[in-house]
Amino acid sequence: FARGRQFISHLNDAVGAIKNRINGVEVEIMHVGGARFVYQPDFVPSQFFLPGDYDQKAPYDQWTSQQPTGNQIIFQLEKKGDLEEGEFSREVIRELFDGALVAMEIQPLSTPEEFSTFGEGSLIFALWSGGSVAVLWDGRSHLDLNLFTYEKSAKFAQRFTRWVKKKTTFSVVLRDEMPRGYGRVVNFLGDIVPRHDPHWWV
Repeated sequence: FARGRQFISHLNDAVGAIKNRINGVEVEIMHVGGARFVYQPDFVPSQFFLPGDYDQKAPYDQWTSQQPTGNQIIFQLEKKGDLEEGEFSREVIRELFDGALVAMEIQPLSTPEEFSTFGEGSLIFALWSGGSVAVLWDGRSHLDLNLFTYEKSAKFAQRFTRWVKKKTTFSVVLRDEMPRGYGRVVNFLGDIVPRHDPHWWV
């Protein structure tokens, strides 16, 4: 039963049978262990395939066409435990946002936009010649920081986040960094400069 190829199907049948036999009983599968490779002793492959056996023209064209121009970094920050009364508000978040712009010597092209007519939190956005930043507060203990810069490294974003952490009790729980540009960019500039053919292009 446990070793058959139809294990999951049989398991679902067993769950259904238990529910049908005993009225009012809820069955929950907590864990299924497995997914091991089938071992084939003394296996000898019939053929080896190398990169040259495949048409690499399309991926090579993509590799050479991409032009990274900046970085986008998304941080999620959260406060552990309960918030103290009055610890955060839309006014506090706006003050924090404006303070970060001053500390980072950012001069917005116009007054930062704030949206707070929806939900319990707020969204603040600023655009400057070197990039853009958006801060989303859920009205409780979660902040999303979405930062784009034309700088080719993540140092600016790290400085910005350190300033926010210094002024609050939030901690970074997630960080996601992505290159931005044109030409179907998927690599950071440092990954492809100096330009050279990838090892798989033969």
